[in-house]
Amino acid sequence: MKLNKDALTGINKRKLKMFLFFLLCSFLSWTISKLSDSYESNVKFKVVYTNLPDSLLLDPEVSPQLPAKVKASGFTYLGYAISAKPIALNLQSLKVNQGDYYLNDTEVRRQLNNALSGGITLIDVLENEHLVAAYQVDSKKIPVELDLDLNLAPNYFIQDGLKITPDSLVIKGPKQQLIKIDKAKTEPLRLQSVNQNFKREVAILPFDESFNNVEITKQVITVSGLVEKFSEKEFMVNIKPLHVPEGYELKMFPNRVKLVCKANVKQLKELDANDFDVFVDYATKEDTEGQTLYVEMGKDPEGVYSVRLLDNKVEFILEKQ
Repeated sequence: MKLNKDALTGINKRKLKMFLFFLLCSFLSWTISKLSDSYESNVKFKVVYTNLPDSLLLDPEVSPQLPAKVKASGFTYLGYAISAKPIALNLQSLKVNQGDYYLNDTEVRRQLNNALSGGITLIDVLENEHLVAAYQVDSKKIPVELDLDLNLAPNYFIQDGLKITPDSLVIKGPKQQLIKIDKAKTEPLRLQSVNQNFKREVAILPFDESFNNVEITKQVITVSGLVEKFSEKEFMVNIKPLHVPEGYELKMFPNRVKLVCKANVKQLKELDANDFDVFVDYATKEDTEGQTLYVEMGKDPEGVYSVRLLDNKVEFILEKQ
């Protein structure tokens, strides 16, 4: 008798499991069927703005939304609820009326249609115009001050100098705050024993909390350098006399001077003495003693690391022609 009772209990449990299984399958089938259908619904899209005019700042306390009526399948609504991406509104067509900034209905509808995925159909925009919480500000360009500790490996130099991109930034905010800011500082950048080209991104340090209404156009700059190994080469260069009195000739002893140029090997092969500008200026005679003039360098050839004169004085005689 007990055996029959246990068998009956086992059968009932199997029936219950089968019932629950078919119930689950029916529910899933009904859910899929409903999600496949299309529905009209009112939604509020999160919004991000692009191309804000330089003369405006967005109110950081406002999280913009765009109400609209759309038609989509249940699956599309479900996907949107799980991972809703904000709608980007371009503010190039922004209008102003008595201090209020807005996009008109036609512009909003056009941009929203372009932004929506193929599974969503826009039926209506549920506002006559889209107000943008922005306010008028001044703008100002300030230089970037790089906090750099750079040590090159021996016999290496940076060809054409260090490049900072951009080397200046635009800040926007209330005028009374902008006049107190004269530069944008970076986080420290440390580069040691550098012997190859480099390119690094460096973050701009935030301004003091007292400038919380000031916005900066870029948060990161790029620092780069073309690193070359240099060599040395000596050149004998003729000295040019300047500001010699009319009717006189300046004779120099010696009339040539030796200099040492440091540059990459390829450039040194292409240089000759005529690429260097070396001169004495007779107008500076009062700055020297006796019949002596200082030898000076003009502009160095482009791209060389350094140029050094081995002698910086010459004796001279001023002869009437």
